[in-house]
Amino acid sequence: MTGDGDVPVEHRHLLSERITWYDTGEARWMGRARHGAMELSVRLNDWPAEPSYTVFVDGAAVCDLEEWPAAWEQVRRDEPGRPTAPRDG
Repeated sequence: MTGDGDVPVEHRHLLSERITWYDTGEARWMGRARHGAMELSVRLNDWPAEPSYTVFVDGAAVCDLEEWPAAWEQVRRDEPGRPTAPRDG
């Protein structure tokens, strides 16, 4: 998991699909999202020693990214009318 080209085939579509990410309220965890049946999360890493982000699908790390994909909408907690991440349970 060293860069955008190392995304597993079964998850490459995620980089080009519109995904709305919701604030987790945690500094290291940038966002959570649901996409189909998948629970997604993005962790902010210790850049430049590490890649910028790690993407998790259903709790498992699947790839590292250096740049935020253009198709992804990054939602901030302070945006009026925007909900925070949906919580399970």
